[in-house]
Amino acid sequence: MRFISGIVVSLASPRGLSLWWNLGSLLGILIIAQILTGWLLTLYYINRLDLRFVSVWLLHLERWNGRVLHWVHINVASFIFFFVYLHVLKGIHFQRWKTNKIVWRSGFVILVLLIGAAFLGYVLPFGQMRLWGATVITNLLRVVRVSLVVWIWGGYRVNTLTLNLFFTLHYLLPFLILILVIRHLWLLHFGGSTHFSLKGQFWPVYMWKDRLNLILIMFILWWILVYSYITADVENFILANPSIRPLHIKPEWYFLTYYAILRSIPNKSLGVFLFALRLFMLMFIVLNSKFTLSFYYPSWRFWTSYFIILNFILMLVGGSPVETPFLELGQVFSLSYFFWFVPLFWV
Repeated sequence: MRFISGIVVSLASPRGLSLWWNLGSLLGILIIAQILTGWLLTLYYINRLDLRFVSVWLLHLERWNGRVLHWVHINVASFIFFFVYLHVLKGIHFQRWKTNKIVWRSGFVILVLLIGAAFLGYVLPFGQMRLWGATVITNLLRVVRVSLVVWIWGGYRVNTLTLNLFFTLHYLLPFLILILVIRHLWLLHFGGSTHFSLKGQFWPVYMWKDRLNLILIMFILWWILVYSYITADVENFILANPSIRPLHIKPEWYFLTYYAILRSIPNKSLGVFLFALRLFMLMFIVLNSKFTLSFYYPSWRFWTSYFIILNFILMLVGGSPVETPFLELGQVFSLSYFFWFVPLFWV
């Protein structure tokens, strides 16, 4: 233990690190909190089709402050994605894909696994929107092979076998994510940070900067207690019914940009391709490191601001009904999103 603390104290850290760099350590804390609350929820979750929905809400009614455990798990998932997207934005703004390629790749793998774990966990309480969200997303695999969808479902619709598979994967994926996060930190600190400023010891120079994490965690706890259900869909307070389709199917807010692109394309195969490409474009930019426009230039700052606006508009479109003018807006801004990457490959 003394050896580990000695490494942490003497760890070389750039003195010029801004508050942007708190995002990584904060995400580590939130991921650990999510794993712990998820493990505690498995003590009360009944993995049976007829009792999944009931077991979650009995936790609210029958356990002292059991609802707080559920609130923390729901809202920390949203905060993880909020800070992950800020973390990715920081990497784009400072063009980290050019100088820390291996760190960028490992971070991308973590992002993909986080998306997978979040989707699997979203389905498990088996509310109405969760059932239809699982049906829509798994149906995308029909473009590969119809039998693949039937195999995942364990039949011809989402049922007990489907949720057993989802529960098992959702339980195992966070441990793989944690291992990759540790690897991500190892690559960053021992593979060499590209920050150019003078180096100093982690303690006390950088440890004091981590005070921001304490403030943010206090804010997150306040948010969880005061705005517990602000991101929850009202349809998920209804037991899943495969015979009744929600009027407007939509995922959680952190998946809305992907969903906006998916539903904007009339051709299903092309829609699924662009749906996946929207995420993997972040990985493909490491293939070209010749982009010479520095993040100090106002033009690059404008370009990153435009990227934020594109994603924000796609999020709003993804949460809107599939009708005019939202359908046309989705098509325009989906195309604009992919054109945003063109200078990064050709300049």
